[in-house]
Amino acid sequence: MKIQHIRRPSGFTLVELLVVIVIIAVLASAGLAVGNRVMLSAKNVKALSIATGIEQAVNNFVRDTGTYPKNGIESDEKIGTNDKSQNFSQEFLDTLLALEKSESPLNAKGIKYLDIPEGKANKDGLIYEQGGGESANAQVRGIYDPWGGPFLVQFDGDYDDQITVKTGVDRNSKVVRGRKVVVWSNGPNNTTDQSNSKSGKPTDAVKTWK
Repeated sequence: MKIQHIRRPSGFTLVELLVVIVIIAVLASAGLAVGNRVMLSAKNVKALSIATGIEQAVNNFVRDTGTYPKNGIESDEKIGTNDKSQNFSQEFLDTLLALEKSESPLNAKGIKYLDIPEGKANKDGLIYEQGGGESANAQVRGIYDPWGGPFLVQFDGDYDDQITVKTGVDRNSKVVRGRKVVVWSNGPNNTTDQSNSKSGKPTDAVKTWK
């Protein structure tokens, strides 16, 4: 008597296909998470570089002139670095970039203290309204962080060797000692770019102090 062998149809079953799809989805999700972390790290490094450049520019200006690159600072005043921020100071940027039009400029020697790269699309550095940085009629619109937000600059305007600062993601204020100025970015928080925040949770601010 002949025994008939039942041949299994070639190809994948529906269950096997579903298993493969699930595995691919898991791997893709893991790869995306790693990619986002790498991207966030790169943006943080760039933001810190710009923030440090701003702080150094202020320190150099104070060393050379004995005053801050903005009139009327008498307390721990905070300013923003682009025209979208509520406390934006055009005078601050023009002074550090030697772009003042005043007859009695704060930067009387016309030294360009601020040396950071130009950005694009309102991100990643200096943004000019017209002409660009090398143009005689250059007009700066602001300094933007990698997420399109401003950098925040806070001074020791009362000269008590301490600055009481609170970033946009801190619950409590912090006293920073031994600095004339501190600079930070709130990162992807409070900007239109939330691509690097975890499930809407606040991320750390990028700041020039620890």
